[in-house]
Amino acid sequence: MKWYTVGSASISASWIAILIAVLLTSIFLYFRKNKFVSDLFGNAVFIWFFIWKFSVVLFQFKLSLSNPLSILYFSGGIKGYWLGMAIAFAYAYFKLRKHPHEKSSFVAAWVCAIISYEAASAFLIQESYVWTIIQLAIGALFLFFYLQQGNKKYWSEQLFVLFTGIQAIQFSLRGELFTTEMGTYILMVIIFSLPLRDWRFFRE
Repeated sequence: MKWYTVGSASISASWIAILIAVLLTSIFLYFRKNKFVSDLFGNAVFIWFFIWKFSVVLFQFKLSLSNPLSILYFSGGIKGYWLGMAIAFAYAYFKLRKHPHEKSSFVAAWVCAIISYEAASAFLIQESYVWTIIQLAIGALFLFFYLQQGNKKYWSEQLFVLFTGIQAIQFSLRGELFTTEMGTYILMVIIFSLPLRDWRFFRE
């Protein structure tokens, strides 16, 4: 992983890509003028980050107890990441359970975040620009069609599944299928494509 120096701190390219993705998705939601989804997305990101950062107390309790300042410098690692993701997804799921008509807008925000993250990450670690542009174009095309079909429940869900499938193919071609990012994308599509199985939670 490539690192960048900002002042006296070193920040990984993945973290910069996450910040860019959150910023661009927030702008996307601002222009969509959907306060509910904007708040939901922001809260979910905060929940994930808070749990990931401070779960070091849970997973490294002795270290945190003997050196409390370590909480500021360390995180919960991969375990904290997945714990944060699980709770953030659960939060979004149950909020959308009460507002099923907002699910398509939330998934659109998620697709926007993925496109932004993948593009920013590729440019930061200086991958092939041709491949990055192709990936960005495919993502943007899917987002366009998703926004056009957002009012057609099952078609939009099928687009979401297809988008994640194409992401999996792209990751596979790069030899990165079994990564944290792809695992996150698959978890998201499983959780938010439950309507395809005609579960009652998201019935309109």
